[in-house]
Amino acid sequence: MYRDELHGLARLDYHDRNPVYFISVGFGGYSEDFQKHPKNIWEDATQGKIRIYAEREIYKYAEAKIVEINLTRWHNSFNAEIGLKENAANIDYRLAYDTDGKLNQITSQVRPYKYVKSLYRKRQAGETLDALAERAKSKLIDNIPNVIASTKFSERLYCLQLRFSDTHFFPPILIPGFESRRQRLLKELSKPYGPNEIWAQVWESEESTDDPFPPWQIDDEETLEACEHLQIEVGMRGNKSRSDFGLRSLRQVAKALNKLDWSQYTSVTDDFIVFAYDQESLGMALHLSGATPDQIASWRKYGLL
Repeated sequence: MYRDELHGLARLDYHDRNPVYFISVGFGGYSEDFQKHPKNIWEDATQGKIRIYAEREIYKYAEAKIVEINLTRWHNSFNAEIGLKENAANIDYRLAYDTDGKLNQITSQVRPYKYVKSLYRKRQAGETLDALAERAKSKLIDNIPNVIASTKFSERLYCLQLRFSDTHFFPPILIPGFESRRQRLLKELSKPYGPNEIWAQVWESEESTDDPFPPWQIDDEETLEACEHLQIEVGMRGNKSRSDFGLRSLRQVAKALNKLDWSQYTSVTDDFIVFAYDQESLGMALHLSGATPDQIASWRKYGLL
């Protein structure tokens, strides 16, 4: 309710004291949009003038424990021309339990895709956050150079960015920075804009593709498993704690990688660096990722910072 106006409805049905079915319908728009007869409001909604969104959850049980939640979410409108089916997002949540009947794992799967994402996993004996982090970092440090070596780039790299999202850090997306692009940007961009474009916008995607990131991905199963276990733990932390821990861990990975001789894996410039960046000072981001004082001084000298 907002200003005595109805903006949504929800209903939860039970069976044997267990929730089995939930549905909610909501409306979005300006207050004056709802000061009409219900028939007119519905007409506006089907024409896309008012947003309508709905969610339906179906709960399934086994031995009195919930084992699956089927969520259907309709986005923005019940547009008659588009239809409900085309607007629906279908997500299945599955819950698994150990032999003691305690929750062991929660996964989600967006239909019709096959990818299953782990949302929760009960820690095993001896699995501390630090232990999980060390295992994932070690696997990344071992595996990332091999991924880059397998690409067989024909151009030199001046950097490798470990990119992440606000919520997802492990594994990071590997973004190579080609020296040819850096040199072009140095000629085309004025000093205030050059450094940001060179370091923060490392990758230049082709307009003809829908994928904004390079296709070179970490596919080692042990590395992905270690990253998944750590990401679950990090994902359950608060925003600041998650960001601080994730970024700090990736920079520790970058520092270790910067101690390697990258010429053994691919062609690189003399000032090549692996780094993680989160919209703060570029100089600080590079320094915390392992850049040496000489590297930073050189970048400043040539207008790269």
